[in-house]
Amino acid sequence: MKTNVLYKNANQHKNQHQRLKELIAHHQEQEADELSAFLSIKRNSALTESASFRKADLLNTIIITPVDYRCNLNCDYCFNSPGHKAFSKNKAIMSEQMLSKIIWQAMSISNNLVFVWHGGEPLLAGIDFYEKALKLQKKYASTYSRIRNVVQTNATLLTEKWINFFKKNNFEIGISLDGPKKIHDSHRKYPSQKGSFNNVMRAIKRLNLNNKSFGVISVINKNNFCSPEEFLDFFVKNNLHNLSVNPDLYVTNSSVEYYADFVCQLFDLWLDSGIDELKINLLDSLIKAFLGYRNDICWLNGNCHKIIRVDQEGSIWPCCDRYLPYKEYNFGNIEQNSLKYVLTGRKYQKFKNNFGTLPKRCSECKWNHICRGGCTYHRLINGGGKDGGDHFCQAYQQILNYVSTKYNHLLHQQN
Repeated sequence: MKTNVLYKNANQHKNQHQRLKELIAHHQEQEADELSAFLSIKRNSALTESASFRKADLLNTIIITPVDYRCNLNCDYCFNSPGHKAFSKNKAIMSEQMLSKIIWQAMSISNNLVFVWHGGEPLLAGIDFYEKALKLQKKYASTYSRIRNVVQTNATLLTEKWINFFKKNNFEIGISLDGPKKIHDSHRKYPSQKGSFNNVMRAIKRLNLNNKSFGVISVINKNNFCSPEEFLDFFVKNNLHNLSVNPDLYVTNSSVEYYADFVCQLFDLWLDSGIDELKINLLDSLIKAFLGYRNDICWLNGNCHKIIRVDQEGSIWPCCDRYLPYKEYNFGNIEQNSLKYVLTGRKYQKFKNNFGTLPKRCSECKWNHICRGGCTYHRLINGGGKDGGDHFCQAYQQILNYVSTKYNHLLHQQN
């Protein structure tokens, strides 16, 4: 690596102790503001004895796949690529009738709701589809509705027209980018085997020119071919300061260990960077979890049972598309039963109870109050239901031990 921009300005560098104190103070202020806003809304709703907050208990996020699992890329680790069971050659787009039914039923049971538009590649549905979705959300909204729209895209189809639409309508954007070109293009390719890095970076340039914020999701595995320093340096150099680092789910035990080592090193680099706006979602969320605050990662909040996925044909699943081969986790279809019926029905409640009952090793673990047993899907592939712990348990224990030790040590340092 020729230049490391993380440390190019000595005046930017802050010691880890001071950096951590600033992060904690920021989260405390943010939590106070959010609590104040929540209580204000709750007081207003109480004046009319609205059921808005009671019905929010059933659902807080709905993931919708308007083009099924169709995609214009063929990423080697993706569950939706050819060769995996979820891959779809269906070129249809979710019907307006189905879209209307999903939005109406979701908004009838929750006023605080995040719509996540996912895939496959959700931009294949076209702008007209999302214009219809916005009209339907407006149609079914109540006085107390608080709606967010999030789209997760590979960014290769992200034109000026798309960016203007997302900016105008306050969509949050997540972009898949695995790091420098040599890493990204080794995994995220077109069916022709041409890498997608250049097209993604062009889209990012367009977003920046249009002053449209976005986040980046990177998949980490032992084939990343670069150090954590080089990895983070790439994002900082390109002013990509909102970063999520996810493990590759098709992993060996050595890859789990690699992910843990990688994230622990990122933690030190993150604190050392001195860049206030740099956010690494997992690490930032762990700091919030240590403080007892809500954070941005579903399994750290214990909210897995409040997230569902509805596919193009109206089938209702848990959050992750990797459940698809397990037909016992298809809870029903919105054409036959309402969302409320499904979420209060016996099949869904069994799923909720199974994963809410932790195996002994989890209930006795010192990190249980933080990780809450981990991701439900990761538990499924590691034994299933209430008997299996998170597949990445060893990695998360290592990360939590490292972050906690550093966290406690830095907080007790003298200025």
